[in-house]
Amino acid sequence: MGDYARAEPLYLEAKKVYAKVLGTKHPDYATTLNNLAGLYEKTGDDTRAQSLHLELKRIRRKALSKEDK
Repeated sequence: MGDYARAEPLYLEAKKVYAKVLGTKHPDYATTLNNLAGLYEKTGDDTRAQSLHLELKRIRRKALSKEDK
């Protein structure tokens, strides 16, 4: 709804929970990174967004390579 200041702490908390429960290599954790990156893109923080996108791409690439086996 555009309330990015309130959204960021919620995304960061979700990231923390997913990391703890599923681990940082899980595809659902990557989805959380994608959501947070989207928020950073909307607020003009392209550096943080790009960093998260690179991390989530590595996670998804590894997950997909495991599915192929």
